[in-house]
Amino acid sequence: MGTIVGLALLLQDQQPVLVAVLGSLALVIVACWFWLVVRK
Repeated sequence: MGTIVGLALLLQDQQPVLVAVLGSLALVIVACWFWLVVRK
């Protein structure tokens, strides 16, 4: 039981990191697409 709670807390703690990584990845994709459109 304690391990499950610890794992849940760890995942909850890691969530902002995951959101930041996904957000920056989306930003890079949008920036690349925008750059390609502007270059044409």
